[in-house]
Amino acid sequence: MRRGGFATLLFLLVLGAFAAAAGRASADESVVTAPAGLRVGDPFTLVVRVDVPAGATVDLVPEAEDWGDVEVVGVLSFVREPLPEGGERVTIAAEVAAFAPGEVEFTPVVAVASADGVEVRSLPPASVRVTPTLRPGDPLELGPLPGPVSVGGTPGWAGPAAVAGAALFAFGAAFAVGFWWRRRSPAAEPPAAPQPLPLPQLEAVAKLLEENPAAGYRELAAAVRRVLEEQYRFPARALTTAELRARMEAEGVDRWQARLVVGLLEEGDAVVYAGYSPAPERRQADLSMAAEILAAAEAP
Repeated sequence: MRRGGFATLLFLLVLGAFAAAAGRASADESVVTAPAGLRVGDPFTLVVRVDVPAGATVDLVPEAEDWGDVEVVGVLSFVREPLPEGGERVTIAAEVAAFAPGEVEFTPVVAVASADGVEVRSLPPASVRVTPTLRPGDPLELGPLPGPVSVGGTPGWAGPAAVAGAALFAFGAAFAVGFWWRRRSPAAEPPAAPQPLPLPQLEAVAKLLEENPAAGYRELAAAVRRVLEEQYRFPARALTTAELRARMEAEGVDRWQARLVVGLLEEGDAVVYAGYSPAPERRQADLSMAAEILAAAEAP
C-alpha cells in the first residue's frame, strides 16, 4: 500500500473512534415529538434514553421542579436493550402536556435505582412551541359574557319538554357523580390494625407514603415488579401495568395474586402520573396489600 493511502486509512480509523466515543458520551438524551399548532394542555410525546447498569430500575420523576410548566400524563412504552460495552440503554416514551403559552423549556428528570443506590438525573433540556389561545392585542383579563340571543319562535310544547329533558339530564348526572364518588372514596369503616410486614424495606416505605405519596408508591411498584420478575422470570419492570396484566394471565399467575398486583399498580399510576392523593387509610391498605403480595411471592 502506498504511504498516502495508509495515512488516509489511519485518519479514517481515528475519526471513527472519536465519533463512537462521542456517541457513547451523549447517550442520555430527550427527544420531543409535538404536532404543529400545539395548544395549552394538548398532549405530545417525549422520548428519553438513559444508559444505566444492567438490571437498574428507571422511572420518570414528574414532581421535580426542572419539568417547569410541563407535566407527565402517562408512560406509553418502556424498552431495554443491552449495550456492547456493558449495561443497558432504557428508552421511555411518555405522554406529556405543556401548561404555558409560547416557547416552553423544560428538563426531563429520571431516577435510576441500582445496587449502588438511587441516582436522580437531569437529562438535556428540551423545548416545545405552544400556540397562544389569545389573539394578538387581546387584553389579559376576563370580560363579560355576551347577552342571550333569541333563537326564534318554537312550538308551544318545546318549553315544557326542554325543562323535563334538562331535569332528567341533571338527575342522571347527579346519580353518575354519586356512584363514581362512592367507588373512589374509601369505605367509612375504622381502619384495621396494621399487620406485621414481611419485608423490612416496607417499614421505611410506610413513612415515605406519609411524607411523599408519589415517591412511596413508586417504591412499592418497584418492589412488587422486582419480586414478580424474580419469581416468574419475565421482565415485569419493563412492562406497563396493562402489559403486565396480560403477561400474568398468559403465564398462569394465580388470579387472586394478579388481581392484587394490578390493583396496586393502577393505584400507584394514578398517584405518580395523575396527581391523585389517596386518604391515609387507603395508603395503609395499599401498604398491607403490597406486604401480602410480597409475602405470597416469598412463600415456598
